[in-house]
Amino acid sequence: MGSKIQGLGDLDGQNGRSISVINNATICEAVSLKKQLTIMWFRQDLRLKDNPALHAACEAGQVLPIFIDDDTAPRPIGGASRWWLHHSLTALNESLNQQLRVFKGSPLAILKALVTETGAQSVVWNRCYEPWQIARDKEIKAALKAQGVAVSSYQANLLWEPWTLLNKTGTPYKVFTPYYRKGCLQAPAPREVLPAPSLDDRLYTEATTEALGVDDLSLIPDIPWYNEMAQQWVPGEEGAADNLSRFLSRPVERYDTAR
Repeated sequence: MGSKIQGLGDLDGQNGRSISVINNATICEAVSLKKQLTIMWFRQDLRLKDNPALHAACEAGQVLPIFIDDDTAPRPIGGASRWWLHHSLTALNESLNQQLRVFKGSPLAILKALVTETGAQSVVWNRCYEPWQIARDKEIKAALKAQGVAVSSYQANLLWEPWTLLNKTGTPYKVFTPYYRKGCLQAPAPREVLPAPSLDDRLYTEATTEALGVDDLSLIPDIPWYNEMAQQWVPGEEGAADNLSRFLSRPVERYDTAR
């Protein structure tokens, strides 16, 4: 957005006069982008790189990044996952300049309240695929649209979505070999990996009521049984990228025999 209005107040090198090149359409576009607010609901995608929903939100205007500890889920996550989630959220919050808003409760109630409070025009997220998550997301999308809010979801966590790779009867494969040979190898190439979007002047900085800190979720177990795990693993986007780089540097070459 900044490159579109670079002409404002440029200095004429020949005679030292200040030149103001003002394009009303460009200024209106810049103001409109700043007013457009999108809620980015982080779920199983706690990263900036290769995050289609976050990209879409940044392209639209200002972004309010949130995470919801969903207490309507049918089963709670285990202790190791809670430890991992705590540190992944902490890392994500740092990447977002401490602007990640954390909530606990019903996602539908929280999103509706946030839309009312902030005046957000749209909500985006990346899709999850467990049946209860699909049902929940359909309910949320319908409720928000009824409230006049635009809702969009994106594919971020799979090479191909489940309904795109089906057998001749139009149902999912149940055996890996035909799934791989007739499904994966015959499917279109996966989309290109997206870089981390620019967050300059994009993050919503106004206070939001009911927002918590990551520590308020009490994800870390009281007994530090996780100390050994903490010495071996680094949760968060950068830790995952480092592990992938190490795997691709050598171990991948012997994966078929050493797995």
